[in-house]
Amino acid sequence: MSFLDKFFLEEMTKSLVKKIENREMSYIFNKFSEKDNLFTVSDLHKKDEPWTFADFLLGRKSIYLESLDRDITIISNLSDEEYENSHDFIQYFFPTDVKSNFNPDAPLLDDDTIKKLKDEFSYSRSIYNHKYARFCKHLGFELFFGNWIESTEHKIQDFNLDKHSWHLNPFDHNRLRITRVIRHYYLLNKYGIFKNDFYDDLLGNVLNVIEDYGEEGDSVEYWKKAAT
Repeated sequence: MSFLDKFFLEEMTKSLVKKIENREMSYIFNKFSEKDNLFTVSDLHKKDEPWTFADFLLGRKSIYLESLDRDITIISNLSDEEYENSHDFIQYFFPTDVKSNFNPDAPLLDDDTIKKLKDEFSYSRSIYNHKYARFCKHLGFELFFGNWIESTEHKIQDFNLDKHSWHLNPFDHNRLRITRVIRHYYLLNKYGIFKNDFYDDLLGNVLNVIEDYGEEGDSVEYWKKAAT
């Protein structure tokens, strides 16, 4: 095969993967945008309600966030400004087994939630990919976008130094978020909810960024601990 043939084949493949990715996310947004699926954060703790926190994580329900003053779903496309300045969405998007000091009322990955998420793996795989890609994009990482049909994951490829400055400030709140996201995907993998290498992918890349361009601080030890 000639160089040009290889080039055009690669470009056609990239185009096809992107079309599939767009079609996949379009389907998800259309499927889970019904207005009759609204509830509030305060409702999450009402025991008489028929739904669970897992319904939000699966894209079936939305929550109201005071910081944004609107309802969002797990796949809502928050702007970069909203992603940076809203401090109450991250605990709901990436729940873990550790109570948040900032938002202690936020739900955890408890046994009931884990069971329901495990039962619906094929349904939620695209959501796990989407959340990871959006978070990495906010940090300034450029990704290779995998294809859920072929069971390929999104992977970090490069880091844009001009996109964000979390690596320069040991006290940047995004470093706490990194710990949470690593822990979230580690737990999804540990409990068989979503078999993935995202926690390793993110951990390895943030460590590389700190080593090459940043200030370490205490974050590194927390990141490593989150993946164990």
